[in-house]
Amino acid sequence: MILRGEFKIEMPGKEIFPNIWGGINLDLDLTKCDVQGPVYVGSGSRIEPGATVIGPTVIGRNCLIEKGARIEACVIGDYTRITAFADVFEKIISGRFCVDRHGDNVDLNKSGYTFVIDDVRERRTWTQEQQILIDFLKTQNLATP
Repeated sequence: MILRGEFKIEMPGKEIFPNIWGGINLDLDLTKCDVQGPVYVGSGSRIEPGATVIGPTVIGRNCLIEKGARIEACVIGDYTRITAFADVFEKIISGRFCVDRHGDNVDLNKSGYTFVIDDVRERRTWTQEQQILIDFLKTQNLATP
């Protein structure tokens, strides 16, 4: 509701494009990403060319949204990596935890999905099957984990 202007609260950061706000030190090229506001991107975050972000969405500080990822109507917590495998809709995501609009939650680490969504500060090792999939997507120029 804040992003849509239904409350008169000043957005942090700077409006870098109509309905798109960002903090400092962003790595974001709006000519190479599909970003549809209202969207807020926190300081130090990177949205790779080829990613899609559809508002209303809030992306925290120091996040990485990889090429091929699709995010719509989400709240992404600080230090979260969203990989090319992700297509998320109406979720609250923080690091390796994900909650949907009904309150159902998943620990992505315990369920084996950290190759899709993870804490950007973590260094993970992949299963052989996950590595095969990642390698294939890299050859198709779709993933950069």
